[in-house]
Amino acid sequence: MAYLDERIEESPKLATARASRTDTAAALGLYVAGLDAGEARARGAALIAVIAGGIALVWAERALDRPWRRVALRGARGSGSSSCSRR
Repeated sequence: MAYLDERIEESPKLATARASRTDTAAALGLYVAGLDAGEARARGAALIAVIAGGIALVWAERALDRPWRRVALRGARGSGSSSCSRR
């Protein structure tokens, strides 16, 4: 049973890894497909895909089990242990 418990705890990490791989594959695909229009345009399209995918991953991680529309995009929900402190 311990093996099943470890798999259940590991599944969010695996989901994030899969989404990251999908984002990377999409960026690479856009780059290769856009090479006909020029290298600069292909790089731009791939960069947009990477940035949009990164934002989507962060948003999904912040949402956890809540609907995405209820998650604030500003601010951090942490213990306040960042190296920057506001006075």
